[in-house]
Amino acid sequence: MVALYAGRIRFWAKSVEQAHLFGSDAGTDDEPWELPFQRHAAKIYRDILPATYLDRLSSVFLGCSLTMEEHPIPGSLAADWDIVFSYLTNASEAIADEMGFDLQPTWVDPTDHGEPTTPAVVRFDLLAGFTTLKGAQRLRAAGDNVAIFLRSENTKEAPLTEVQVEILGDLAQGIKVIDIATDRGFSTRNLYREFSTMWKTLGVSNKQQAIALAVDNGWITPDR
Repeated sequence: MVALYAGRIRFWAKSVEQAHLFGSDAGTDDEPWELPFQRHAAKIYRDILPATYLDRLSSVFLGCSLTMEEHPIPGSLAADWDIVFSYLTNASEAIADEMGFDLQPTWVDPTDHGEPTTPAVVRFDLLAGFTTLKGAQRLRAAGDNVAIFLRSENTKEAPLTEVQVEILGDLAQGIKVIDIATDRGFSTRNLYREFSTMWKTLGVSNKQQAIALAVDNGWITPDR
């Protein structure tokens, strides 16, 4: 789960970085993983994201930070590890305080409840107004490095065929089922049958769980 969320921190930071490059007003905070920035961000999230999503997100952030506390810190990644840990801890606290949540750690991804990985309405341009381009770039690098390390550490051989792993990668990138079927030589009906076989093999019940498992085990590396 930590690898999955380190990867999402990378995506979040990359999106803020792109907002800067496309002309959004820049802020002055060089450390968007620390509590002052996260409190600004929580106020933005409150106005644009569902409370149920934020509740689950703050709880899984806390669960991930507790997991990181128990994991031996890799010496070569100490600075990056601290940045990702700080982001998860401070974002969890800031969201819970802003929304008045009774925070409890969880290790269940919000996508298991049908929530999107990153809701489309996130205003990265507003978030960019509280941090510098340098800060967003540093956070992106930390998220990327920690995600790569954890995925390589936890990599297990996928109990799927090469084509099935490629299909999971397509799903993670948001490619439509009809397009996957066309590209992979399936009928739509047969592709759904293939999904059923894949979920049974992996011991999951839906594509969100399958993608999360694949990312955690290093079988795929989606950008989102």
